[in-house]
Amino acid sequence: MDWPHILVVIALPLAAIFLLSRIVRLVARRIAERRNADKQHRLTREILETAMNQRSPLNLEFTGAELQGRKLQGPCIKLGEHSLFVDVGGAYASPVWAREPVQVFFKTTAKRKASYYQFSSYVIDAQIRRNTFVLQLPVLATLEPGQKRSFVRVEPQKGAVLGLGLWPMSDRLPLPTSIHTMKQATFNFRPGKSEDVRVVNLSAGGMRLSMDKELKPFDTLDLSNGSQVLCLLVLRSNEGEMPLPFWLACTIVSFSENQEKNSPLFLGLRFTNWALMENGRTDIVWFPIHKDRGVAPLASWVMRHHLEQSKHL
Repeated sequence: MDWPHILVVIALPLAAIFLLSRIVRLVARRIAERRNADKQHRLTREILETAMNQRSPLNLEFTGAELQGRKLQGPCIKLGEHSLFVDVGGAYASPVWAREPVQVFFKTTAKRKASYYQFSSYVIDAQIRRNTFVLQLPVLATLEPGQKRSFVRVEPQKGAVLGLGLWPMSDRLPLPTSIHTMKQATFNFRPGKSEDVRVVNLSAGGMRLSMDKELKPFDTLDLSNGSQVLCLLVLRSNEGEMPLPFWLACTIVSFSENQEKNSPLFLGLRFTNWALMENGRTDIVWFPIHKDRGVAPLASWVMRHHLEQSKHL
């Protein structure tokens, strides 16, 4: 047998082995992808079932040209094999909305921690059932973490907030440009010394506070929606080095009071201007806040803490 025939005899088995190994790898990859897809589908259904059992509202925002900006809200009342049904109550819905794209936002709660999700979908059908409108949407394989609000929110962990001060402010007066012109804060919070005021959640665009009723904030602050307050918020640095002190001009956007004796007051604030308190300086240089960006250094701080908290959920 000459060399060409010897090479053919050797090459053919090698080629067959190589082809077989490629087929085996391809089949193994397809099986792995299928298992992963099935796992993701089960996880998605578990999250949606949790939202349905908790009666968590699904916020629907239409994104197509015909219904751009229309918003509906309601709980998932049924979860089928391939679709879910959202009860939007008395809000008008029409069967002609079929195939209209929609962005869906919702949350679930476990161990007092909220997890936020969103997914892109479309309307399969809109029906009237017992004097209420029900939208049918397809069940998608995957969900994305995210929330409807413009900015990610976190619940600051113990020790993350080093101090908080509040001052009354008037929209008829300019923002203070020096700490020398400022009076003593109406309320002060310092960890370990006072629990009367607490930061419930924080984002680059605003925060929510809880306040002890015994403080009687009505006596010194106008808590009506649209009123102004000035805040000094001091946070522990991500690097654990120098604290991060923020001056924040705020507008009150929500105020709630439970009539129970020992329940706190809740105050929602939206930031309108901000400044950093620089070490050794007494002047305050203010920056306006863009509605889509918020306070940039604060956004970085919040995102870092959001990612750290997500690892422990």
